[in-house]
Amino acid sequence: MSSLFHSPKANRRKWFRVSRVQLLMAIGVFSIATASAQDRKFAIGTSIDVMGGSTNRLNSINLGSPTTPYFLYYGAYPTVTLAAAGRRSVLKGSYSFGINRTESESKLHSNSHSANLGWNGTVSRNWKINLSDNYTLTDDSGTFNAFRAVTPEFDNLGFVFDPVARRIVSETNVARVGADYTVGGKSSLSFVGTHHLRRYRDDSSLGQGTDLADQQRFSGGLSYRRLLGKDSWNVGYTGSYFKFNELENVISHSAEVGYSAPLWRDFKFNLSVGASQTQNETSRDSYIGYNTSVGLQKTVEANTLAVYYTQTSGTSSGLGTISDTQRVGFSINRQARNVNIFLDIAAYDMRGRLGNGFNVRSLQGSVTLGIPVSRSLAVQGGLQYQRQDRSSVYQFDQKRVFVSLRYSNPALFTFVR
Repeated sequence: MSSLFHSPKANRRKWFRVSRVQLLMAIGVFSIATASAQDRKFAIGTSIDVMGGSTNRLNSINLGSPTTPYFLYYGAYPTVTLAAAGRRSVLKGSYSFGINRTESESKLHSNSHSANLGWNGTVSRNWKINLSDNYTLTDDSGTFNAFRAVTPEFDNLGFVFDPVARRIVSETNVARVGADYTVGGKSSLSFVGTHHLRRYRDDSSLGQGTDLADQQRFSGGLSYRRLLGKDSWNVGYTGSYFKFNELENVISHSAEVGYSAPLWRDFKFNLSVGASQTQNETSRDSYIGYNTSVGLQKTVEANTLAVYYTQTSGTSSGLGTISDTQRVGFSINRQARNVNIFLDIAAYDMRGRLGNGFNVRSLQGSVTLGIPVSRSLAVQGGLQYQRQDRSSVYQFDQKRVFVSLRYSNPALFTFVR
């Protein structure tokens, strides 16, 4: 992937070292799972969405010009999945590719990639380990997710911003290592380490500057959880270090208290509140902010529902350096015998802090209705809308209507080894 980006040689070597560590981690995850496999059940699946429709997507970065008239586009989004379950561990992986082509004079063609690999297992009576690595390369993650019927996890502190209006390709990688230690059956300690990487395609013709800085986020956290009947309480601490290319680095400390409880019919309620202290490494400028997360979730097999609100203070969003971000969303993914429904609506309000002068407000939503024609095949139709404002550089308004044919078989091949 490094050849896609034309950064200076020193930076290229630095990013290559980071990518190599993440690649070795992913290989290590697979090796651990394979070595410990005994009577392991394997399932290889696939899905593909072939679609066409109409869109008004921007045809240039000339911000004063209106959007183009509606024109036709078409695309394909294939996915391959792997699941391997043993007596004490589970390995899951997937790869998705997206190809999008337009019938307009400006030829707005794009390709997207997504790869995920995760392993979790019980290594002793008290210890559980989980490892994961998620990689994405795209110029429009909202559309890439919507066309694959993928809803990002609301409690994952990823990069919420994408420079869709300027059609700049962003590369994102999130590596995570976690360990849980059970104490007395009702208490547990959790240790988490994460590394977030975001970098942008270097194209001087777009005037890329400090607004789109290549960046890394290193985080480590410790939390204690206590079960009280069906409810649970937790308290935790997270320390983070943000490294920005050619910009001032930042250090953050945060603490939170959380509560979780099952409600009715598989619904689960989550609430957490906390505070953070964020400081520039060199200038020592700092401020104290507040974090809040409240959500209602339901998951039954492949059917999910989620409603959430989050406020995060002192973290990186992908635009400039440090920001405070509020997010709200609602999603449904339901697969029934007569109809399939996918709905995802999300909005965020991002305000720059500690010298970051960029503010962005975004709204995006998509809905897809499908009619199954066989066990694995469905005809679908849908709408997608995206809007970004508050920034004269990145504001845009995009509407899409589409029809698609989806083939899905999560257990195309199964075997035991």
